[in-house]
Amino acid sequence: MSEISWFAFENKDLDFPIYKKNPHVPKWGWIVLFIALFVGFLFQMGSSIFSAILACLIPLIPLLYFLKWDYKAIFQKPKLSEVGLAVALFVGYIVYALVIGTLLEGVGITGGDLVDSATLTVMSLPPLIFSLMGEELIKFIPFVFFLRLSFKYSNKR
Repeated sequence: MSEISWFAFENKDLDFPIYKKNPHVPKWGWIVLFIALFVGFLFQMGSSIFSAILACLIPLIPLLYFLKWDYKAIFQKPKLSEVGLAVALFVGYIVYALVIGTLLEGVGITGGDLVDSATLTVMSLPPLIFSLMGEELIKFIPFVFFLRLSFKYSNKR
């Protein structure tokens, strides 16, 4: 793969799994992954710790199966530069959200109070962690699928 295929901030020693048939996922495997994705998404609607864990595990287990249980293909210990990038992206997102929120309020569009601060407790954090992991899988599986399709027909990342 050429050097131009990578962004400057990417680690060139690591790559996304599956899209270059690393490992190969058969057509029936994609069907299984998308069904698991849909079922996991349905469990995202619940607020209990049980539904949050299921929302994470239902798409994760088939994904790990097709990765031949190589969890390091999708989970890794972050490096200092990656933590710095995550912090920079977080700060950028906060600035973006404040600017867009201010602009939308200026034209009379408001989102309302989505979360009541009185309902947040320490016990609401564990389900949130599993829900966030499940949400990332809900984004990751279609991303890798479209990356696979793009690579298959263009041979470009």
